[in-house]
Amino acid sequence: MMHSRDHVLQRALAVLDWNRRNLNTASVLDEAAVGECFADHFVVEPNGRRYEATRATYLTFLNGMKAGMRGIDYDVLHTLVDAQSVALSILAHISHDDDRRETPRPCCSCSSTTTARSRYGMRFMSRSHRVEPGCSP
Repeated sequence: MMHSRDHVLQRALAVLDWNRRNLNTASVLDEAAVGECFADHFVVEPNGRRYEATRATYLTFLNGMKAGMRGIDYDVLHTLVDAQSVALSILAHISHDDDRRETPRPCCSCSSTTTARSRYGMRFMSRSHRVEPGCSP
């Protein structure tokens, strides 16, 4: 099915909104909630590694990731959109319950890049920076 570019972009941005609402300690996720934005089977590519995922395995990952997490927000840097797909280049800002923050710093070697495809065929690339010893803010 063909969609307009605006429709496809809005679906991609809806996934980021879903993350903002659901990726925190207080949220309760289940496979149906994961299915709101992700297909039955999809691929996640964190830091150059490639993983086949299902809603069940991604739910396990998300529940582990969001433990102790206050929230996540994004800066959308670039979008590539056609009538069928979207690629977003984003910087992810993650805050934790213990007041730690992971903030973007693309020039640092401690940065990490993650890509994932949503159920709508959209590809997300995010970069976050975990403050580690030896890294200057």
